[in-house]
Amino acid sequence: MSSTPLRCQCRRQAPTHLRCARCDVPICPDCSVSTPTGMICRECGSPKRHALFQVSAGSLALAVLVSLAVAVLGGWLLISVGLGFGFFALWGALLYGGAVAEVALRVTGRKRGTAMEVVAGVCAALGLLVGWFLAASSRGAGLAFAVPHSPRLYLVAILGVAAAISRIRYV
Repeated sequence: MSSTPLRCQCRRQAPTHLRCARCDVPICPDCSVSTPTGMICRECGSPKRHALFQVSAGSLALAVLVSLAVAVLGGWLLISVGLGFGFFALWGALLYGGAVAEVALRVTGRKRGTAMEVVAGVCAALGLLVGWFLAASSRGAGLAFAVPHSPRLYLVAILGVAAAISRIRYV
């Protein structure tokens, strides 16, 4: 009993007996992507179409608001208290960035992608900036004194933002 070969969805002239393991459309070996669960079409293999990377505008806006609130509070604590601990402020920066990103992940239902990385990184940076100005104003310093001069502060900011972005990227 011989069956006639199907035609590939992408390249109509290519005969095939292969089907996508997810959506069951006919694909040829040239158009397929190898996965641990079998051969799939390029459309199913694209991470952009996965539901994990689709963040609605409402949940993204909520993630910005909640992450920014947590980042401002954490940034103020890290600047006013954490920098006094010397080397351990760097560990505090890593925890700070991870906490900001974890809040963003939980608010959106563990969604990921470039938009979420931007939200976490920008919120972490803005939280440290606002925290610095809050700490400077609580000491009675004017805005002229509020310009950060400590290299440790810049290192803390870089580590905090990098930790926030990597927490989203490598969940």
